[in-house]
Amino acid sequence: MNDVTEKLSKMLEILKEEYDAEYKSIETEYKNKFEDVKKKIERELEEYREKRLSEAKTEADNIIKVAESKAELILRQERLKLKNLLFEKILAGLKRQLLNLPMERKKYFYQKLYLDADKIMDEDYTVVCNPNDKEMILEIVSSKVVETDESIEGGIVLRGEHVSIRNTVDSFLEENKAKIFALILEEVGELQ
Repeated sequence: MNDVTEKLSKMLEILKEEYDAEYKSIETEYKNKFEDVKKKIERELEEYREKRLSEAKTEADNIIKVAESKAELILRQERLKLKNLLFEKILAGLKRQLLNLPMERKKYFYQKLYLDADKIMDEDYTVVCNPNDKEMILEIVSSKVVETDESIEGGIVLRGEHVSIRNTVDSFLEENKAKIFALILEEVGELQ
């Protein structure tokens, strides 16, 4: 039995050696696969992180561009408001100056307003003006009936049966607004 025991013992030893060798081979194979999977996951995580960072940077850049555009738009709107406010103040100042011209210059200005309106009126009319300007208007249009109306600040209205032509200080400024603005911009330059 010794011989059988010895053969069994040798067989067990050979099996144990084969088992150990197989175990080490499988262990090495799985360690290698584990390392490969680990490297792949780390690579994928790094790629994902870089992709997310790139997307976040792009998103941040877009947010900044939108914010800059909005800020520029608000700035342009504020500049435009300031320009309009300045032009309104200039027009109001011009209106005051035209309404308070010295009598001779005012008469000449109103005569121009009257002649411009008279050129386009093709029917009989009555001249309407502010009560404070009636005497001066009578000197300009002695052959027409002159009436007064408190609502007319300055200038004249030719009132016919079918048509009325307003040639007041306000209408004069409105008609010449583009020229006035061009002169202002020519004089002071574009407002920044």
